[in-house]
Amino acid sequence: MNDRRQIRKDPLTGRWVVVTDWSEQDPTLRLDPSTLELGQRVGVVPGAAPIFDRRQRVDRGQDPNGLHQWMSAAGEHEVIYEDHDRGWAELPLDHLTEILIAYRERMRILSDDNRFRQLVLVKRHGQRAGARTSASHAELFALTFVPDELRQRLVAFSGHQRRGGTCVLCDELQALRADRSRFVDETLRHLVYCPWAPTRAFELVIAPKGHHGDFRITADAELSDLGRALQAGLQKIKVALEDPAYRLVLYTAPIEAGADQGHFHWHVLIQPELDWPSALSPVVELCPIPPEVAAARLREVSVE
Repeated sequence: MNDRRQIRKDPLTGRWVVVTDWSEQDPTLRLDPSTLELGQRVGVVPGAAPIFDRRQRVDRGQDPNGLHQWMSAAGEHEVIYEDHDRGWAELPLDHLTEILIAYRERMRILSDDNRFRQLVLVKRHGQRAGARTSASHAELFALTFVPDELRQRLVAFSGHQRRGGTCVLCDELQALRADRSRFVDETLRHLVYCPWAPTRAFELVIAPKGHHGDFRITADAELSDLGRALQAGLQKIKVALEDPAYRLVLYTAPIEAGADQGHFHWHVLIQPELDWPSALSPVVELCPIPPEVAAARLREVSVE
């Protein structure tokens, strides 16, 4: 196995980490619009950044005492090119809906590969948020493991389900109807709000009002409504914070969640990049603005 490209398990935390050597590569993404067919506004560039071995089978190993465990770097990394030079806040709704449908379709296709356990979609807007090209795009990862950040959410969801028999995000959305101090906006099917314990100032969550665990089964009409909710939140952030860079992450249930999918509820997290501290130390998160204050400021922003 190539030990310069592996997925390794940290013995101190239990999290899986992708280890790859970029020392002799340019990590900048170069997206060629010619990859789009005539008339298309969204295109997929597979393997645009060589993090994984796309056709590698999943091999596992460990050292003799079991301390160090690893997997082969099997996985998929697609760049979804969004043929436009505007942010989502200004994009026509039909174009944004087309992008969301493309996300869903690519996730469906990749989930047919039985090597993969989890799909993760990340969109970075602006260099400060880690965007590696100026062309508008998102990155879709098909992973052979459940990453630690999502695993923590799954544990929280399952714990709440076990204690009370309900979905914690459904309960959160119900609580926001009673106490609207963190409410920001809503559409027919989605709610936009500031989370109770954010790790970044002006952090937003967008979630379907109905209980849905798997983004892959979202209907076109629901994705159009999601587009409206995304635009409402992003327009408010743009006006209130003077168009900051941001990171958007889509959290959906593991591919083969089975019965466990019932306790998860897919959602989108938006984190603006601002000139404020985000941690007291490497291990303690800090949010310098209470979510109630952030939500009140965003509610004041009028959007079309």
